[in-house]
Amino acid sequence: MKANATAPVKGLFKAHKSSFSLDCRVASSESRKEASEKQAELQTKLSTLREALKQLQAKSATAATVASGTCQTPNLRFSSVRRNPLNGRAEKKKGRMKAAHEFAERVREHHRLSAALAQEKEKRLVLERQLEDLKKRLAASSEENARLRDAGRGTRGRSGPTWQFDVEGCWYAWPSEANHQIHKAYLAFLREPAHNRFATIDCDNIPRTMVDFQRMQHTNCETNRVRGLRLSLGVPEAWTSTPAALLQPLEAPPCREVRNPDLLAKVRDILQSTGHAWDNSQVCSCMQTARIKSIQRIENWSLWQRYKAKRATMRREHASYEVSVTPAALDLDALGDDLVMTGNQSAFDFDEALSQDVDEKILLHGTSGQNANDIAMNGFRHQTCHGAMYGDGVYFASSACKSHETTCQHHKSACRCTCERTLIIARVALGDAYYARETRYGQSKVPIKTESGVAYDSIVVNPGRIAGHNSTQMHQEFVIVDDEQAYPCYVVQYEL
Repeated sequence: MKANATAPVKGLFKAHKSSFSLDCRVASSESRKEASEKQAELQTKLSTLREALKQLQAKSATAATVASGTCQTPNLRFSSVRRNPLNGRAEKKKGRMKAAHEFAERVREHHRLSAALAQEKEKRLVLERQLEDLKKRLAASSEENARLRDAGRGTRGRSGPTWQFDVEGCWYAWPSEANHQIHKAYLAFLREPAHNRFATIDCDNIPRTMVDFQRMQHTNCETNRVRGLRLSLGVPEAWTSTPAALLQPLEAPPCREVRNPDLLAKVRDILQSTGHAWDNSQVCSCMQTARIKSIQRIENWSLWQRYKAKRATMRREHASYEVSVTPAALDLDALGDDLVMTGNQSAFDFDEALSQDVDEKILLHGTSGQNANDIAMNGFRHQTCHGAMYGDGVYFASSACKSHETTCQHHKSACRCTCERTLIIARVALGDAYYARETRYGQSKVPIKTESGVAYDSIVVNPGRIAGHNSTQMHQEFVIVDDEQAYPCYVVQYEL
C-alpha cells in the first residue's frame, strides 16, 4: 500500500529533475542571471516536492497500521486497540469445530432417515406380496365364500337355536331351512338317541348332508368332506349347562350353585347395606345380621328366550311411537352416597351388559322357598299379586329390607323371625316408566299416556309423599304387569 501511495510523487520528482538538467544545459546559452534565477526556482519546487513526499509516506504508514489493526467490532471500521491473535485463532477454531459438529449431525440424521426409508420400502414390498397372495386365495375360494355369505344372510333376524358348521376353525350358521330341519332332528335325537342319531338334511342352496348328532359332525354327501357341528342357544356365557340339558323338559328348577367368593361378597353387601338397614331405630336394621346359606344361578333357556323376545318387542314399539326412555335412578331410599345397588348392577348381569335402551335394571324380589322354585321353572306371575297399593303386578325393590317384608310366611312386614328367607335377584326391563304420584288400588294395568294413547311399560314409586298413602312412602318400588319383562337370575337363601 506504501508503494502505491508514493509512486505518483516519485514520478513527479523524476520529471522535475529531468527538467532541471535540461534547464542547466539551456543556461549555457542564456545569461547567467537568468540561469541562477531558474535554478533557485527549481530548488524551491524540489523542496516542496520532497515535503509532499514525506507527508504522503506518513499517510501511507498510518493507513497500513489501520489496515492491520485487530478491532473486529462490526459497527467500528477502525480501532486503535489490537486484539490478541491467540484469541482470534481460538475463536476461529471453535467456529470450525461447531460447524463440523453440525455437519456430522446432519450426516447422521440423513443416515437415520435413509435407513428408516429403506425399512418402510421393505415393509411395503412385504405387504404387497401378502396382498397378492390374499387376492389369489380369495379368488380360489370365491365359490365357498359366496355359499357362506348366503348362509349368513339366512340367519339374520333369527332368534332361538342356531346350528353352526365349522370351516377351518370359524363357525358359520346354517340357512334358515336347514337350521329348522337340523334342530327338529336333534329334538328327536334327545327323545330317542338310539334311533335318531343320524339325520339327512336336504334343502335348496346347500348340498345334501348327513348329520351325526352323537359325534356332532356332518358329512357332505357329494364331496364326503366332514365338518364339525354345534348348537348355539344364545344364552349368557356365564351359564354352565349344556345345550342338550337346556333343551330337555324341566322336571326340577334349572339351578346351578354359585360358589364365587366375589359374588357372595356382593350379595352380602346387598343384604346388609341397602335401604334402611343402617337405621337401628327401625326393624330394617335386622338385615345387618343376614347370613347367606346358598346362592343358585337360574339357567332356564325357555324363560331367557321369552325375556329376550320381550325386550326386542319393547324396542320396536318404542321406535314406532318415538318413545324416549329415561333411566330410573336406584338407591333413592339409601343413606347418603351409599349406592350399593347402583354400583353392583354389572355383577349380576350374567356377563351380558344391561340394555340401556329399555332401561334394564338388576332388582330384588322377596318370596318363599316354594314360590322361588316355581319362579325358576315358569317365571314370574303377576296374577298372584292382588290388592297391592300400586295395582296388580310383580313388585321389585332396590333395597333388601323392602324385599325382606314378603319373605316370612307368618308376617306381611319386616320381622326378625329366624326362618329361612328367599330373595330373587332379577333382571327387569323397566322401559318407559310411569312415576306414581298416587296409590292405585285395584288397578290391573299400567297407566296410558294422555298425549299418545300408548301405555307405559312399568310403574316406579319413589320415596316421599304419595296421594292416598296413609303416611310416607319409605322405600323405592318397581311394578310390571307383563311377566316376560323380568328374568329371575339368582335365588338367594338367607337367614337372620
